[in-house]
Parts: sequence; structure tokens; C-alpha cells
Amino acid sequence: MRRGVVDITTSPGGWATTVPACPCHGGALRAGAYVWGDGFRHRFPDHAAVTEPGSSLVDPPEAPLPVTPGAAVPAAPATPTGLVGASAAAADAATTPARPPLPEMATEPIRFPMRWLLEHAAPAVRYRALVEVARLGSADEYERLAFSHPSALRCAITMSRDGTWNGRLFPLPGAAAHTATFSAVRHLVECGWHRDTPPLAQARRVLFRLLAQDEDAGALYELAEVAGTSKVRTRHLRAIVRDEAAALLAQMGFADDPRVRGAAARGITRVEAYLRSPLAAKPWVRVGNKQVLAAEAAPPTWSLLRLLACIPPLRTEKAALVAFLGRMLAQTEPRQESVQLLDGALVASPWYVLGDPIPHRNAVDGDLFAALAWLETAARLGLLRRSEGWLRMLERLVDQSDRHGVWRPAKPDAPVPSTHWCLAGWSPLDPDATGDARLAEPTVRIAQVARLLGRELILT
Repeated sequence: MRRGVVDITTSPGGWATTVPACPCHGGALRAGAYVWGDGFRHRFPDHAAVTEPGSSLVDPPEAPLPVTPGAAVPAAPATPTGLVGASAAAADAATTPARPPLPEMATEPIRFPMRWLLEHAAPAVRYRALVEVARLGSADEYERLAFSHPSALRCAITMSRDGTWNGRLFPLPGAAAHTATFSAVRHLVECGWHRDTPPLAQARRVLFRLLAQDEDAGALYELAEVAGTSKVRTRHLRAIVRDEAAALLAQMGFADDPRVRGAAARGITRVEAYLRSPLAAKPWVRVGNKQVLAAEAAPPTWSLLRLLACIPPLRTEKAALVAFLGRMLAQTEPRQESVQLLDGALVASPWYVLGDPIPHRNAVDGDLFAALAWLETAARLGLLRRSEGWLRMLERLVDQSDRHGVWRPAKPDAPVPSTHWCLAGWSPLDPDATGDARLAEPTVRIAQVARLLGRELILT
């Protein structure tokens, strides 16, 4: 067991989680304690020290070591004169910051309209409801539902011989899932297709090729035009593509593959080095009359956060980083457009997460599927339980359900297909749904997030 880790458990949603010895995670260590991670020390800063945007994880010269049960305890320093017994304990308690309490969370059971979903939902949505939420059977028992989903079949039959879709990696805004490789693969996985089915078995060869540590501009596909002849832009865009390919492979079930773990480690190292640098406090530079991200800036990407969510042991090793990311992502998102200066050219960078994606209810109402995707990712990372604002957004969605558990929006035309970069092409799973069928997928996703938090479901 690593130092600083108290225990490893399994959450109600089936995801392995840890209880690190840090006030951020409800452990027993004081602020300032060290936790041993991947070859170097991570220090949990005092909570007051990480409230400002851009605060870095910097090791101080000295700090008390955490005590692991069963491990040898080093000799304690001499107690100052006059501080003995209870007096020393009282002085220690007075100088230790109070552990911030977890926000209150609703615990009452949630109604899940299983019968209604079987009548109105699309096949892939019914599959997710039966297998992932209600857990009424295994994936093999209901795989016929996944294979009968129209948009998934469209993806399967439009794949090119080389294992890609349309010669692209990322879809264009508003395009269908089968028009790009990343969106088609994710759509098939979200619909319940196994990694050994012919389309995914062929596509994963391309994804593993994208994990290679090289600067081959040909592996950028449509982004090769953006990279041009610049090695700086090529190297940067290859790292972005590598994060997304690793996240898809981890979601397909290759989280333990050394190639995926290596890609994840490199992505985390990149983000960790950025957060420790002074640049994290002010990553913007002025170009003309606008503020853009500096070339050295490396904030976390949507792909990297999904990758962390799919690899529980990696979250254990990087507990300090995950805790710090939770504090950073709760900050207000900057108003500047996500554009980065790379080798003299401005490159649009929608893949970065620069702040709170759902700071208010209007953001949730404006793009419901993006909000639900973020809530699910935050729940799997263990961050949702510690954010009062995100919990409030989830509870508001739960309260919009009727007495049977069907989500009912305030606006009659909601929800609309997402235009967010990370969901372009594949969400919602049933883009052709009409009438009550449009409400099925939000109902399932809301219940899935609630179940990841440990809420009980009542099938109706």
C-alpha cells in the first residue's frame, strides 16, 4: 500500500475509488502532509492556498510525514518545553486547519421508469437502462438491443477499409456520428457494442497506432493541414489526438493495456508540469487585440479527464492531482476564447477544460447532454460528491422528473442535440427521436449519475 492511502473500496457504480489521507478526500492527515505517488512527492496544499486560479502544487522544504497503519513510525521531534500531553495535542489542533465538510447530498431513492423506457426508448437507450442502470442482466443477454440500434448500424456499415470513417478523426459541428472516426467509435461503444465486434476490432488498430510517440503528421488526418510544416504544432496536436485515442481505448476495455497506461502517464505528466509552473497562474498572452493561451500552456483536456475516469488505479496513484483538478475546475471559466499560439499561428483549442463547465442553470438548460456528460465524468472521478454547485445542478434535474421518474423539461422543445466539442457527432444516441422518445436518454443518464453517487433506484 502506498504511503498516504488509507483504503481502496468500490463505489456503488462499480468504480474503484480511494480514500486518500487528505482533507480534500475525507482522510485523516493534516493539510501539508505528503502523499507518495509515481516516484516523487505530492503535497496537499492548505485549502486556503488553492482557492486562487493557477495555484501550483509546490513542495515545501519540510513537512510532517503521513503515518501508514502497520508501518514503522519515525522518531518524533523533541516537544517544545511546556507543551506536553494534552497541552501539545491542544496546540496541534489549534494550528491544524479544520477539514472542510462534504456538501449535503440528497439521499432519498429515485424512481426509475423501466416500463416506460421499454415502451418509448430507442434500442441502445433501453440497453443502457437494463444493463448499466437497472442492472437486470448481463451485456450478453441484451446485446441484440445494441446491435439493432439504427445509428450504430449506420456507423458499422460506413467504416472504410482502413478502419477509419471518412478519413477524419474529429467530426465537424453538427455532423452525424458516422462522419468521423472518434465520434463513430465512441457512438458504438456508448450503444453497447463489444470491443471484439468487427467494426471496433478494426478501428482499435488505428487507435493503437495513434498512441505512438512520433511526430508523423500523417497520423493527424484532417489536422495535418493545421499543423503544416511546423514541428511544434505537429507535436502538440499529436498529443491531443493521443489523449482522445487513449480515452476511447480505455472506455472500450483496454484500461490495463501498457500502451494505454503509458499514454495516460505522459498526458498526466504534461498537465502536472503545467500546474506546477508559474504559467498556470496566468496562461494568457496578448496577440494583437485578443488574449490567447501561451504555447507552453497545457491545461487538462476533456479526453484526459475521461481517460482518468476510466482507469481507477491511476486515479489512486494521482489522488493529489485529481483533488487539485477538482479545485481548479470549480473556478469560473475564463471569458477568453480557447485559442492557443503555436509557432506563430493561432490554433483553436476547444479540447481544453479551463473552468467550471456548468456554472449556472442556464448552462445546463442550454446544452443538457454536455452537462450530463460532465456530471458523469465528475462522478467517476470522485469530484461530484465534493462540489455543492454540481450537486445542486443534478438535484434540479432529478426534481424535474414526474411521479414515475420520467424527466420532463421546462421547455417543450428540450432537449436539443449537443453542439459541444467533446460530444459532437455521437450525442444524443438517438438523434432522430421524436415525442416522448426524446426524454428517454436524459432520464437514463440522470439516473446513472445518481447511481454513481450511491443513490438507490426504485424501478417503476
